[in-house]
Amino acid sequence: MSIERDSDNCIDQFLLRDDYVPPTGLKRILLTKYRDWPVYTFLLAFAQIIAANSYQITLLTGEIGQPAEKLYIIAAIYLVTSTLWWLMFRRMQTIYVLSVPFFFYGLAFFLLGLAPRAGSDYGRGWMQNVATAFYTTASSSGAFYFSLNFGSEGSANVATWNFRACVIQGSQQIYVMFLWFWGSRLAKLTTHGVTTSSLVQYSADLSAITTPIAVLMWAVGVILFLGLPDYYRQTPGQVPSFYGSVMRRKVVLWFFFAVIIQNYFLSAPYGRNWKYLWSSQHAPVWTVAILVVFFFIGVWAAFLWLFGSLSLSHSWILPIFAVSLGAPRWCQMLWGVSGMGLYVPWAGSPIAGALVARILWLWLGVLDAIQGVGLGMILLQTLTRYHITFTLVCAQVVGSASTMVARASAPDKMQAGIRQQVQRSADSTQTNNTDPYEYGETTLPDEYVNLPIDHFGGHPGTFGNRFWVVEDLYKTGSPIFVFDSGESDASSDVYETLQNDSSVSRQMLNEFNGMGIVWEHRYYGNSLPFNSSNDTGILTAEQYQYLTIEQALADVAVFAQNFSRSNFTSVNLTSSYVPWIFVGGSYSGARAAWMRNIYPDVIFASYASSAPVEAKVDLSEYNEQCYLGVNAYGFGNCTQDVKAVIAGVDAIMGGTNASAATALKEQFLGIYGNDTDTADHTNAFFAQALTNDFPGFFQWYGIEDYEAGVGLRSFCDWMSTDPESNQTSGAEGWASTKGVEWSINQWASYPGLYCADGYCEGSDDQLSDPDDIAWMWQYCTQFGKEQYPKALPLVSTRFFQSANLGPNQIVSKYYSIPFLASMCQQQFPDAGPSLLPALPAADTTNAQLGGWTIRPSNVYWSSGEFDPWRPLTPLSNETYSPDYALTETAPSCNSNSSETTDNGKQAGSVFGYLIPDAEHAFDLDSEYFEVAENRSRQDFTGALQSWLPCFKPGEKGSSTSTSSTSSSTTTPQKSSAAGRDGGVLRSLVALVMVFIFLLGD
Repeated sequence: MSIERDSDNCIDQFLLRDDYVPPTGLKRILLTKYRDWPVYTFLLAFAQIIAANSYQITLLTGEIGQPAEKLYIIAAIYLVTSTLWWLMFRRMQTIYVLSVPFFFYGLAFFLLGLAPRAGSDYGRGWMQNVATAFYTTASSSGAFYFSLNFGSEGSANVATWNFRACVIQGSQQIYVMFLWFWGSRLAKLTTHGVTTSSLVQYSADLSAITTPIAVLMWAVGVILFLGLPDYYRQTPGQVPSFYGSVMRRKVVLWFFFAVIIQNYFLSAPYGRNWKYLWSSQHAPVWTVAILVVFFFIGVWAAFLWLFGSLSLSHSWILPIFAVSLGAPRWCQMLWGVSGMGLYVPWAGSPIAGALVARILWLWLGVLDAIQGVGLGMILLQTLTRYHITFTLVCAQVVGSASTMVARASAPDKMQAGIRQQVQRSADSTQTNNTDPYEYGETTLPDEYVNLPIDHFGGHPGTFGNRFWVVEDLYKTGSPIFVFDSGESDASSDVYETLQNDSSVSRQMLNEFNGMGIVWEHRYYGNSLPFNSSNDTGILTAEQYQYLTIEQALADVAVFAQNFSRSNFTSVNLTSSYVPWIFVGGSYSGARAAWMRNIYPDVIFASYASSAPVEAKVDLSEYNEQCYLGVNAYGFGNCTQDVKAVIAGVDAIMGGTNASAATALKEQFLGIYGNDTDTADHTNAFFAQALTNDFPGFFQWYGIEDYEAGVGLRSFCDWMSTDPESNQTSGAEGWASTKGVEWSINQWASYPGLYCADGYCEGSDDQLSDPDDIAWMWQYCTQFGKEQYPKALPLVSTRFFQSANLGPNQIVSKYYSIPFLASMCQQQFPDAGPSLLPALPAADTTNAQLGGWTIRPSNVYWSSGEFDPWRPLTPLSNETYSPDYALTETAPSCNSNSSETTDNGKQAGSVFGYLIPDAEHAFDLDSEYFEVAENRSRQDFTGALQSWLPCFKPGEKGSSTSTSSTSSSTTTPQKSSAAGRDGGVLRSLVALVMVFIFLLGD
């Protein structure tokens, strides 16, 4: 061919066909390059990024977890649609598999915007579920966008591919972090009351946001369909022995194995791990955001430059580095969900500790993302695009299956099961025909309100929560008082609280012409979200995952925001128009403080008596308070003998003479005649039985007897009186003169000797009362503390109040934290670690709820001088507790004076009263402590009279607290678990389809 001919026919030099037509219009625009990236590659990279997690759309609604059955459904959709996309890819032009997913993305956002228009929580929940299904369908195409991007280029060097992969992966990480921030933020707002998160969950305004997004998604799909280069307008050809050749590649089999391991063992803590990043109570959000930018832009860019440069001469440097990292994701999850990252004392301050902890988390996240890129590069350098596509799609299928298997069978298991909901009408007025109550029989009917089982997640069910109302004193405009029953069946409290004119609560209603409500806590009494499968009232661990502090607080908030009465149809009784006052003692007292702190727009003021707002795994101080109180009441000789007996018992049980230990246990426990295996009792169970005779009474009754001959006074009189001479011991007790054996025999012969019911018959027994089990679930998962219901002064368990080792020890050393933790595992054997932590998540509870540093306005605090729970209240005098100045001078409405000192402690005044010579919540029980009850009540009611004028009906924020900086909002992990988690939260979890795309992640 001559040079002249070449010049006349220059197109030949590009080896193009004679019928070649240059791209025009949209195709030409999409082939326009920015640097070395054609425009269409940005759109495909965008699709890859938004497919990062098939469940992420639910984060936009504030839902950060899902029950097991939803996970199974979503994972199954993901698995099936991954297969369908592959079949489409095999049989149709590639443009279809790259453009059609955007149709489903658009539908997902469109339905998400329509969800608030549904007429009920159930309808809204299911519209969001359908939107999630569409998003899952679309995101299961993510593998194609990774493997088929830059298809118009014949080839590119390894350095270029490293650069592109790192840019996309880094962008994806930032996007996912933003989604988790948004989801966590909305869930936290939800804990402040439904109205504050109405933009997303309850307002039709959401469609104004999601509809444009839906249109954008559809537009991107159309643009890709019409404008992708001709390379994508081909149908893949047939490859002989294609599937066999893929499976012969060891790197592919290794990749599948890694996906299985990753999803089986790491899917459950996935959601809780991401939640950790934004969950700090101390570090401001903006500081964490700066760290995210620094690591995933600054540090990430440094890695990008480094490996881009090294790859020019060492093409396998990034894959080798990735493999050498080991398991950074495992390390990151261990740091984020185990509790290790919640407290870094050597950092110097709470804020510094929170930031240092998240710096380590983000560093491990960068390494994990780099490893994902490296694993993806292994595939890119060893397989063709066609083989990579199949490998990644197959990984999605295998990963989905592994996640479902993990949820059903792994140590972290949660089975879906079929839940039978308790259906009750919100207007039900069932008459209470039970036996007479402790103080009298109420004439008030049971009433029920339908509430969501899960306020913060995807469970669409509702349940009937029981309450009682007394209206006979009410005058329009007066406050509504909520008297919380806490951790018990509320029916026995109704008469005393609402109808007995001598009770503290009834006197409050009289003084303010108020309406009174007794509120029953979810999972207690008849307020059951689920029915047991065997009619025993005992639920499964999975069903208990919705029993969290956060869910129970949200119940009251929703109730107050929608409350009405048929006798007051012309009056708006909701918390926006009438001041709602929350009154409680003990756990209910803590709930009173939390309600005002978290829902200041709902609860106008609170009376928090003996409120243990600080969670603590080991409350040995409980027993120390008992010791100090009994001594202060003049029974020091009794405590000296108790100390001597405990030391002697521990020495016998810890000795080498097994028969002596058995004889000792039989001496105490054989008295009941119902224990055929006394010798089988562990030392810890025997120690537990002894605690009920001394500390067990003190909380509710002090030194006085519970009934004739049963109580601490009778016990101490018995221990301190010589039955032969009828003489009383001196201050040093009898053990110092008669010997420890004499005192042991004296204790063992005490007529009122108590052995915890159910545990005298062996160490394998479980609680059988549904209310006791519900409370056990709460303190095993969130509190780390337990208390005695007033109606049952001697209950079968005393958990996480271990021996007060030291000079004042009155509880056996065998009553220890490991033993108490084992009881939780024994009671809930079907609970994996994602539902039931090895130890109560006290640090997480404090981080979410604020602990004893909260200082919400319009709250009155009280406690007894010797209250065993005082160490966990703002009135604590422990050396490690926050500083405060106690005052009986009421602060002005909606104000407080808390501040943070240089040592990180919370200071300022606490409005309240420390009741001299009193124990637990005595000021709410006129039967036992009339003088203190009057003074404490007068302090509160006087303050309330001064606060009420500042309430402005219908004015948003009129009751808002100027709460302290230490106050916190929380996202109930599913809990759990919570989630709680939970936590916490073995939710999102599954949707792990994170392994998916990209880069093997």
